[in-house]
Amino acid sequence: MTLMPAPSADTLRALVTRLNGVAAQGDSVALFSEMLTISKETFGSKLFSALLWDPDRGAILRVFSDDLERYPLGVWKPMGPTPWGAKLLKGGVPVLCRDETELRWAFPDADLLVSMGCIANLSAPVRDNGEVLGVVSISERSGAYDDAQLAAFEHLAQCLVPAYRAEINRHAASFDA
Repeated sequence: MTLMPAPSADTLRALVTRLNGVAAQGDSVALFSEMLTISKETFGSKLFSALLWDPDRGAILRVFSDDLERYPLGVWKPMGPTPWGAKLLKGGVPVLCRDETELRWAFPDADLLVSMGCIANLSAPVRDNGEVLGVVSISERSGAYDDAQLAAFEHLAQCLVPAYRAEINRHAASFDA
């Protein structure tokens, strides 16, 4: 598999339109599923996760995964205190991991990711009026992603705001726990 080029401006606009059409249906699972499909088609993806951010807890909650056996839903992960969390969750800056060294910097569960062949990673904050609601993340083989793909992925991630708002409302009790 060679590095997929970042989508053109026209393709990116079409993908945003596609995501916004699904978002209008008001079904967060359908919107996450559409983002998963787009991620596989556009960037390549062996693993996809959508995670809510709770700044009070300093942790993220997985609300969508395409590998439920290894990455189940409803699990809180303390990523706020990590360098990845400081940059992405607290700073709102997307993160690109190109290789195993960068992956190990970002993720405490890097051994599991490496065992799955998920070395490269794109993680984008989902922001609403400057507030980071969570993160969407895809992983692929080493060297699969670049800065242009990260920018395109981050742009698409913002289409997920309605799904993140719905999931925050749905999981409100666990934010208070």
